[in-house]
Amino acid sequence: MECEIIMKNKRFLALALLVLMLCVALASCGNKPESNVKSYVKSIGEAKNLEYTIKIYRKNHMYNDKEQIFRSETKARQGKIQLDPLSYSEFYVDGDSKYDYFGGTGEYALADKRRIEEALTTYGSSDSLFNKDKYYAPNDKELYKASSDYKSGKWNWKVADPKEHTVPEIGNKEAVLKLYEKYADKFVRTEKNDYVFLEFKGDVTKDIDDIKKLQGSFVKSNLYKEKSLVKSIDIKITLVMKKEGSFGKLIPCEAIISTDTKLESTKENWKMNNEDHFEIYYKNINDTEVKPFSDFDKSKIETKK
Repeated sequence: MECEIIMKNKRFLALALLVLMLCVALASCGNKPESNVKSYVKSIGEAKNLEYTIKIYRKNHMYNDKEQIFRSETKARQGKIQLDPLSYSEFYVDGDSKYDYFGGTGEYALADKRRIEEALTTYGSSDSLFNKDKYYAPNDKELYKASSDYKSGKWNWKVADPKEHTVPEIGNKEAVLKLYEKYADKFVRTEKNDYVFLEFKGDVTKDIDDIKKLQGSFVKSNLYKEKSLVKSIDIKITLVMKKEGSFGKLIPCEAIISTDTKLESTKENWKMNNEDHFEIYYKNINDTEVKPFSDFDKSKIETKK
């Protein structure tokens, strides 16, 4: 009888040890950056709905020994989106800057030169965001826009053209997710409290076609039209995941992508630096319901665009 009990205890201990070893092995696999990146891609790629905050800005500086041309644009979006069928509601703000310096010492010329210098040394976006609107799309065929009346402070709704307003760039397009996967084994993983940070940075000039597709997922641009002019492309990607639940399941909550591209034309005597910055924050993935704004009343909106 004692032998039988001892044998049962040994089998139990062996089984418990095996389970413990499997748990350790699984935890070890789950802590690998490549595994985390693939999990991130799967979660965002399969998301059906979510809340988002998006910030996109660009800085473009073209120059030679005598002249400078500076262009920048910024947009920020915050809202909720359902992907299939499409519907979303959001707050939207944007702004841009245009400065030209063609030499000279006049007051206006020097003012633009100073503005260019200030914009280039400003960390992040250098634009003032004046245009503020609300959008509601109940489906992919309808879009409504509300602009704020400066005097009354009320939002005035009207019918808008879906073709004139891009669907929120939430970083779920194939070009973006495939780029994460392409560099998955090069990410570095760190942890802080309940957050896991995955970071990759490096020279990706040889992957210019992939970077062109990445950029096209967020903005319209001809930056990479003449590949021979591109001298270098540096990228930095930071993906953030939060541990949730008793088992610490990792859920995507943030993506930041920055590219720094340098171009040069010796024939036309100019150089160019271009900075693209794409920042996306996620909440309530697959637990978000899109509703119209409380002041939206379709019956009171004129059908004329």
